Amino acid sequence: MDLLLRYRADVHAYSRIKQVRNYCALHEAVLYSQKNAAYFLLVKKADVNAKNLKKKSPLHLAACSGHIRMSQFLKNYGANLKALDDKGATPVITAVEAGRYRFDKLFILMERSFEDLLVVSKLCASVAPEIMHDKGQSRIHPEWTEALVKQAETDLVSSTRHWMEIMHWSDGAGEVILDVLTVRPEAQNSNYNPIPRRARLPSGVQMVCRYECARIWEWDQESGAAPWHSLLCPGGLSIYAKRNTFHQRVALLESFLWWRRRRGNQFFGTQNVSELLNAPMTNARNFQPEVMTAVRDKESVPVKVRQLKLPGIMNPDVMSILAFTQNHNILLKPTGQAIIQYAWDHVARYYYWTYVFYQVITLGNLVVEVVSPADTFWGRRLRWSLLAVLAHLELFYEFWEMAGYLCYLQHTGPLYLTKLENLYNWVSILLLMVLVWWTSGDVSLQDIPIMLSVLVLFRWIQLTWSCRAFEYVGEKILPILQASFSTSIGGILVVTFCVLVGFLHGAMALELGHPLPQHYYVALGSLKLLLLGDGDGIDVALAVGGAPEEGTPMTFVFLLTAVVVFCVCVLNLFIAVHGEAYNRAQDKAYTSFLQERAGICLHCLLRPSWPPVCFPFRVPRRIVAYLMLELVAIGAWAYMLQEPSIHYLIPTGLLCGSAMLGDSILVQRPWDKRKGEQYYLWMCYKESLDKSMHMSDSNDLYKSLEKEVRQVSKQFERQTRSFAEQVQAGHMACGGKSCVSRLVFNLIIRKTNLLSLGWFCSVIHSVKAYYAAFRGIRAQPLACP
Repeated sequence: MDLLLRYRADVHAYSRIKQVRNYCALHEAVLYSQKNAAYFLLVKKADVNAKNLKKKSPLHLAACSGHIRMSQFLKNYGANLKALDDKGATPVITAVEAGRYRFDKLFILMERSFEDLLVVSKLCASVAPEIMHDKGQSRIHPEWTEALVKQAETDLVSSTRHWMEIMHWSDGAGEVILDVLTVRPEAQNSNYNPIPRRARLPSGVQMVCRYECARIWEWDQESGAAPWHSLLCPGGLSIYAKRNTFHQRVALLESFLWWRRRRGNQFFGTQNVSELLNAPMTNARNFQPEVMTAVRDKESVPVKVRQLKLPGIMNPDVMSILAFTQNHNILLKPTGQAIIQYAWDHVARYYYWTYVFYQVITLGNLVVEVVSPADTFWGRRLRWSLLAVLAHLELFYEFWEMAGYLCYLQHTGPLYLTKLENLYNWVSILLLMVLVWWTSGDVSLQDIPIMLSVLVLFRWIQLTWSCRAFEYVGEKILPILQASFSTSIGGILVVTFCVLVGFLHGAMALELGHPLPQHYYVALGSLKLLLLGDGDGIDVALAVGGAPEEGTPMTFVFLLTAVVVFCVCVLNLFIAVHGEAYNRAQDKAYTSFLQERAGICLHCLLRPSWPPVCFPFRVPRRIVAYLMLELVAIGAWAYMLQEPSIHYLIPTGLLCGSAMLGDSILVQRPWDKRKGEQYYLWMCYKESLDKSMHMSDSNDLYKSLEKEVRQVSKQFERQTRSFAEQVQAGHMACGGKSCVSRLVFNLIIRKTNLLSLGWFCSVIHSVKAYYAAFRGIRAQPLACP
């Protein structure tokens, strides 16, 4: 090439296909992995971003061919990582689609940004989290951490949006990014207001969260630390971080210096006031009285203060991701728990208590209607109006929730129609609405007992399900309900149903031998026998078809078969399968509880809140405001119901409107909705919480261990078989005279039940090496799993 260039060959020359430029010399050198030739061409000013017929750059060809060193070489010479070919694909997209490039080296073709991770997540979800890990280690590569944190700090709006997109395509990559962006905050003044390492958290509380419009741990010389610092880390702030403590510190130092002049330099040595005022807190503690330090640290616990570098994380999209994610490790991490806990404590908790209270009032009204029906004009109006208010509230909120899922949420919207809980709520609401409007005239609830009984059954089950969000009950209820409605018991349910119906059908067929067959009586007796083991059912089964009370051989055989097959076999199998499903649900009870809370928080974030965005103020003391509003509305509602001249729909509408307004006050956001994208999540949690959350669910751990053991066993059998064949072939080749080959053969065939696979592979390798040295052949190392 040097000779050609001496004779004025053009380094930018292209080959042509139908008079259209295709490959240049650099394309050819990259395609055939000729690094020296590529280096020579680039030194001679060849275009590193030259395009061929399909607009592919040399980096595209290196990525498609899997040439890792060539890709790094081109990148060092300024190759454009964002170059697009005729299909709009960048080099990293080309590499993933071709499948020849090592996935752990894809970062060479990337700029370590959210956009690149999103591209890889869309193409291959399992590859995206592996790119960010350091080679051979479980930790995240420091360059990825630095790049993502820097982009999150500079690009405030799109970073959270990119993370939500990545979570949709690859929840594993989203989990890694959440770990990367949960950082120890930067202190504005680490001398006077350092990041606390100990705090007095309330009893039974593992974590305290705040959602503040602050990017750093602030401190001001005049006002001290921000007021929310003491709320986040109670009892953990330095005494000099409090308000107006700077001048107090000066006075304290002056008094101590006065004592130094009188009693020597045992307190401060030769330091002066200015040095002590500017000293870091680690040195400043030397002059604090020991009693003060002991009192301050007496009840404090080691904590970690962390900040999530994703602004505006409190939104319905993020909550829907946590509510529907299949990666439960995100929920076990402190950041995932902090998001759910803050939304629950400050947005959803009081409203959900009110929602459960509404359900209790509805059930209480129905119970009173069954036990003691109203016989006065005022009583009938009051009960009907109360049921109408509660029914219309539920209908409005459920409709608003459905509209929020389908119109606001982008990825999880269709999931609303597939959730059994939502379908159940709609059926329960419609039953209550039909009951309310059916009895709006002269018809009373006692006139429709069937519908009333169905509605009562639905309501009690709904109340049981509503208790899932409470801390001390939810983790106990969820495994029971999830095991009962799990898809894993679908097979045994079908078997149980078919066998049960089969025996019922057989008993009714035998009843045809009776002159006057009583099919209902026989079916009822058979159900008592098969499901309850009732003695009356045994008598019915023996006397089926007009047989005598002691039965016939035919009825006895039928009874024995039914008891053995259904009662002994099928029912016990059903109990075993259901118990296994319960154990699996119990292992994931805590994460299921967190997901249910996330779903409830999502419902509250989708509902209207007061005041709206256009109003700059917030309602102070929302609980007091809600109670005052409801008390006034209930008084006016009860007064108007007593007046026969006032139509009952007027007080009903008044109470319903006041309840909607009060509920919208309860779900008001504790942050300024106009600046929602500028708020950051801060968390202070015990160090023990961070350590305990690294453990995955036991069921997942057992599955992964079982899979690894199975893979290792297969690899062990394959290596043992191949090596035994090689040794046996060597033994046959030497005529059976080698005692070494016989020793190796016996060691492999007879000692395959050794417990330590790694030790066994090392023994095999040592004996094989000795055998190879004895025979004069070179040993090949065994790959030990």
